Amino acid sequence: MDRGKGFKPTGWTVLFLMIPSMFIMMGGAVVAPALPAIGQAFPDASQLMVSLVITIPGTAIAVTGFGLGYLADRIGKVRLLVLSALLLGVSGSAGYFLESLPAIVVSRFFLGMSIGGFTVSTTALITDYYEGDARLRIIGLQSASMGIGVLILEVLGGFLADIGWRVSFLPYLIGIPMAIGMALTMREPAAPSPVADTAESEDVGINLKSVAACYAIACLGLLLAYVLPTMLPYCMNEIGMSGLAIGVLIGWFGVCMAISSMLYRRISGRLGRFQILTLAFGVTGIGYCLMFDTSSLSMMVLSLALIGFGLGMVTPAVVDWLALLSNPGNSGRIMGGYSSVLNFGPLLSAVLATSVLSMVPGYGAMFSIIGLLALVLCLICALPMAKNLISKRGA
Repeated sequence: MDRGKGFKPTGWTVLFLMIPSMFIMMGGAVVAPALPAIGQAFPDASQLMVSLVITIPGTAIAVTGFGLGYLADRIGKVRLLVLSALLLGVSGSAGYFLESLPAIVVSRFFLGMSIGGFTVSTTALITDYYEGDARLRIIGLQSASMGIGVLILEVLGGFLADIGWRVSFLPYLIGIPMAIGMALTMREPAAPSPVADTAESEDVGINLKSVAACYAIACLGLLLAYVLPTMLPYCMNEIGMSGLAIGVLIGWFGVCMAISSMLYRRISGRLGRFQILTLAFGVTGIGYCLMFDTSSLSMMVLSLALIGFGLGMVTPAVVDWLALLSNPGNSGRIMGGYSSVLNFGPLLSAVLATSVLSMVPGYGAMFSIIGLLALVLCLICALPMAKNLISKRGA
């Protein structure tokens, strides 16, 4: 694919950057409302094995993300994006046809690779295509698209799960037309000049401490987010809620996350980076702690709204930070690392949630403990602000 010298992204470019972004946060969780039905279809499988249907894609991204980032810098980010869309269509819909749970889990690993390609390519292209206020706006749109994706995919998944659990795998077929749209509306960002490439793409110039902090925050943010699609379907199934209703409930979380992400540009103009992250994890922690009463629908709706508003600020804050640390020569690798560590979150989420659940009386207590973890993260993010405040007073 030719390098896009002088290429200016259009509205269509933005659209085909946002559609794959809808799959980044919970693309593997489209079938989450169907988990109870999948468990019934494979009665000999453990709950952890069944949960791998939605968590193994995250593991795949974690394992392959660094390699995909390197590949993006080598073959081109647009080409990787198109190939990822094609893989999404094939591997994502495979669950409709496969007869064994292990085979479905394997197909979901390849689905994870496709979503990893989306994460690397879309985020790197945004940092390469846009600068300044325009970049902040597109980053906010991307994060909002992740939240809107949760709504659309979970509600659609819930609706299809009520028809039949296999049917809930079919939405992934959208990857085929998506690939065509990407190829028609995007061009590879212009390569840096040889001098600039030598100077800018060296890892020596990268603030590794800041990059590592971004990676840790992103991973923990998605860990907190994935507790919902992993555990909420079982929790709500106990009180007789339908797959569609569960999808709507998780989708409500996505809507709140999208609204919060859309407001990020305004919030970032008033608050510093660590102030935003402190607020984000604090609100998230309060939301989870309020989920102690899982029998109260009104309390669940309020809790999911708070969690959505909190976590909706995490992703744009991290991506904005990483964008400032990267350039066209190394953005693929930096975003590949981001993609990898981000998606250790879903795997850790399943292990953490099931482990905590085995030690406490029920789902309400489990959600409250997750909330305490978020509040601890809130305090950690507040430490740099406290340190600066003490330094100023000392001066």
